[in-house]
Amino acid sequence: MEKYVGQIRNPVHVILFTILTCHIYGAYWHYNTIKDFNSMRDKQIVDPTLWLVLVILAPIASLYLIYTYEKNLIEICAEEGIPYEKENFIIWLVLSFVSGVGLYMALYQLQTKLNEIWINRGAEPPVAGS
Repeated sequence: MEKYVGQIRNPVHVILFTILTCHIYGAYWHYNTIKDFNSMRDKQIVDPTLWLVLVILAPIASLYLIYTYEKNLIEICAEEGIPYEKENFIIWLVLSFVSGVGLYMALYQLQTKLNEIWINRGAEPPVAGS
């Protein structure tokens, strides 16, 4: 069976679009990322529509999602032989409450690791400068 390969996204674009759209793109990113994780794990980890509504109505819910993403990424990376340096959720959480940058660091690092998984599964690496 062929492994699921998601869409490679530029992590800097994810952050910029999230900021420029007042987090509307961030909600869209969460929705797609949940669908990616459900497809990668071949089961429904969380319901993407329910969490989209929760993230919009209670943005603090995105912290639970980020925690869930990282836990699943650690497992997936271990299964595929991709190094995952350390758990970052506590750092992201503290920086989110202290300075507000923790969420953006999480988006960047999570998308970077997802891209690495997609490339490991056969996706075409992005062309430099795009």
